[in-house]
Amino acid sequence: MKRHIITAGALILTASLLAGCASAGGTDKNEKKTLDSFSCDAEGIYVIDYYADYKMDEYLAANIKTVEDFDAWMTTNLTHGVPTGDIPEMGCSSFASVSDGGDHLFGRNYDMYECDALVVRTDPEDGYASIGIADMSHMNLGNGGNYDITDESSRPLLLAAPWCICDGINEKGLGVSLLQLSNEHVAEDTSNGDLLLYVAVRVLLDKCANTGEAIDLLGNYDMYSGKPYSFHVFITDSSGRSVIAEWDEGGLVIVEDDAVTNFLLCSGKSDNDMRYTKIHKKIDGVSALTSEDAMGVLKFVNQGACWSAVYDLEKFSVDVCFNADYTKVYSYQGSSLT
Repeated sequence: MKRHIITAGALILTASLLAGCASAGGTDKNEKKTLDSFSCDAEGIYVIDYYADYKMDEYLAANIKTVEDFDAWMTTNLTHGVPTGDIPEMGCSSFASVSDGGDHLFGRNYDMYECDALVVRTDPEDGYASIGIADMSHMNLGNGGNYDITDESSRPLLLAAPWCICDGINEKGLGVSLLQLSNEHVAEDTSNGDLLLYVAVRVLLDKCANTGEAIDLLGNYDMYSGKPYSFHVFITDSSGRSVIAEWDEGGLVIVEDDAVTNFLLCSGKSDNDMRYTKIHKKIDGVSALTSEDAMGVLKFVNQGACWSAVYDLEKFSVDVCFNADYTKVYSYQGSSLT
């Protein structure tokens, strides 16, 4: 496989970014620095280093329960009034394994349909640094969105990027991914604060150092899917503990497993398309996988993946193949942004 090592600055779109800032009424210096970092590595593949404040505390205080309220919050607080898009549908798979060098690997397919992908690096003052991948259609950009990437008026939509990642890892070795379910939507209702399931990836990567902390955090919120269907969350860490957080009949259920696809594990529903079974056949009993081996597992079960990502929890890095093209591997390194 041909490997592309990605460095910041490839094909920087500075002129249009600055014009977009001006059309949106101006940005602060960290927003400008963020937008200046936006680059294109290949058609449909983009990278951004996020230096601005994406308002984690404000989001959590807002107690958002619906997708509509979430998108309105981003439009008001982040994107300078430019409207974001709808949460995309996703048919996905995730697993955890150990590399031949002893590192813990986290594999993720993001399936379903073509989209433009954005690799997002963050390092918030009050949270852990992370690297993750976002479907840009939720930012209303590119394939599936209403704005072309090069449209100057669309530039502020990039400021929603941290909230739109679907999988990622943080500097402490925690990995998280979101996977869609066909079962009934989740809507808990207690005295806890409210958290939209779609943004659980962002909150967990910012706030939690390991799987146990992630479980505790999810248990302290009322969760809402905000859609007619639901989601579950795959969580793994560098100790090797992997779980799936699910919500069945209104309550949080933790399933200890190192693979997951798109059916509710806690209810014993069947693995209709056999992807879950196929992943376990590839990883069970195997003492170590190379990153290439892990990518091969993702290739084996992909359904036309927009991206297939193999994260290394110790190296704080990710290898990614886009649009089910497994002949090209793009490598990204997480970093502390200054």
